[in-house]
Amino acid sequence: MKRILILQDGGQHEKNKHLRECLTLQKGIRNIGHVCDVWGRNHPDCNVGELPDFESYDLIVDLWEAYHQHLDLSSIKTKKLLWSCDAHVQGEELYINLMNQGKYDAILKGSRDLFNGIPSFWFKPWIDTEHIKKNNIPKNHLIGFCGNRNPQRNDFIDRLTEKYNMKQDIFVIGEDMVDAINSYHIHFNKNLGDPHGLSYRVIETLACDTLLLTNNSYMNEELGLINKKNCLIYDSFGDIIELIEWVQNENMIEDISKEGYKIHKNFSRENRAKELIYILENI
Repeated sequence: MKRILILQDGGQHEKNKHLRECLTLQKGIRNIGHVCDVWGRNHPDCNVGELPDFESYDLIVDLWEAYHQHLDLSSIKTKKLLWSCDAHVQGEELYINLMNQGKYDAILKGSRDLFNGIPSFWFKPWIDTEHIKKNNIPKNHLIGFCGNRNPQRNDFIDRLTEKYNMKQDIFVIGEDMVDAINSYHIHFNKNLGDPHGLSYRVIETLACDTLLLTNNSYMNEELGLINKKNCLIYDSFGDIIELIEWVQNENMIEDISKEGYKIHKNFSRENRAKELIYILENI
């Protein structure tokens, strides 16, 4: 039995704080028979005035975010992983510097081709299927987008809304997000930080048995995403129009979404917890 400590502040929004990465991964680790504690601000059972006994753990996972309370772990001898969830946006240099300063053993990266040449492991996204799942919400919208507007995707959002009256659910979170995704036949995604971006929206859509429409990525194949088989993959806005027209004409929306749903359990919290134990044993 391994003892693992995850460092991450609690969520700032009441509606989705239970879906915080540290808490869902903690469940996965505990469900496969290991001990896992979480430490950080805004956790109800955590006293941030009292530091954990770091040396009592087999592994420390430090999820670095800009607003996170950061600790100097450089003197800690326990194996340490720096979790670089936003490196595709903030760049590699920041995390490489943090790794060197904190004397981390390796980096957990959200994108396969980042941090080449230094100790790192691709840690794919996961979901908490207790909460993110298909439900009985009727699919009343041909296409929708649930997320935040961003200059990298706003043009696509606006053009899809104009052409297809796309439903926009901006900053809809928690269980409301799950209901929104379930209400779409097709869910539009455009990863930020290309070419290395990979949004949780990809996996959340599959888990809700909604047809994923996402941009091309060098990671798609390894994630099991296959165009026109279990999702729709585009390179340009013209591709999006062609794919939507094709899937409607062929009456294939439900068939393809069901194929996507079949692979969503590959991204369970337990599978990711098993990967973490493997990484611990192979650092």
